[in-house]
Amino acid sequence: MTALCRCAFAAAVFLSGAVPVRGALRADSPSHWAPNQDGGDAPAVSVAAAHEGRPAVRFQYKNGRGYGNSLLEGVSVPPDAYGLRFNLFVESAATEAAMHLWFRERDGDMWMCRITPADGRGLAAATGVWREAFVPFSDLAHQPRGDKRRQFLSSDRLLLGFNFGDMAVRVSGLAFAVRANGPLPADPQAPVPVCADLPGRRIAILHEPTLPREPGHADPERLARLLAEAGYRPVLVRAADLCDASRFSRAGADLLVLPSAPFFPRAAVANFRAFLKAGGAFFSLGGYAFDRLGDFGDSGWTSPA
Repeated sequence: MTALCRCAFAAAVFLSGAVPVRGALRADSPSHWAPNQDGGDAPAVSVAAAHEGRPAVRFQYKNGRGYGNSLLEGVSVPPDAYGLRFNLFVESAATEAAMHLWFRERDGDMWMCRITPADGRGLAAATGVWREAFVPFSDLAHQPRGDKRRQFLSSDRLLLGFNFGDMAVRVSGLAFAVRANGPLPADPQAPVPVCADLPGRRIAILHEPTLPREPGHADPERLARLLAEAGYRPVLVRAADLCDASRFSRAGADLLVLPSAPFFPRAAVANFRAFLKAGGAFFSLGGYAFDRLGDFGDSGWTSPA
């Protein structure tokens, strides 16, 4: 797929409004789980004693083919989630026993990583006690089994995988870890960015100095110089400008250049969609457009896998 085709596809996604919304993760009853039809030995699922007042589910896995997966459907990954956390109780486990977390995109692509309790010890190393487990989305590895595009937020199924050895475990409090976001960095005294060119030639370039430069990112200031040498008069805009229709809109710009793809500020999605619907265009450099929606908080810019 060419860069222009990828941009057109990404624009269609934005115009369709297909940005995932927050959804509940219902996983506290055996009825929510089903054997995954993949040829493995899916675990038996039953009710377990509650943990700290919250329901718990028991998974009993008998190792035969080396793997078995339990499927949770109807999953919706919150855009501001950065991991999955839960409590884990190992009743028994073979030394070689292991668990894996899987997410499945609607097109069939998968994301996977091994589950390691927060204490860093394996399943069999501590039995009969509750332990915390946390899987950061940055640990998930992409498995290109569908259209091979990285669209993690389209995941609608979660699987707990059981591998290599017999085990009986309990899981409680399965939930997304969601980041509290802060306001985007901005200079309140900065004037409204204005493109001085005639309509049809007005170019805005995203220039967010707080975003770390990565391989493949273009230099916004250099792009502005090159365009100026070609006779254009581009204007540099920040992420906070893109969120504000009074500072960035179709009325003042025809083309937005995104030099830091796949990054795009999540808070600007609604205003940018309005810009596209009004006939605006964009050009993306550095990666697949909008593949990584970013949030700004105490630790700087962060995004899901």
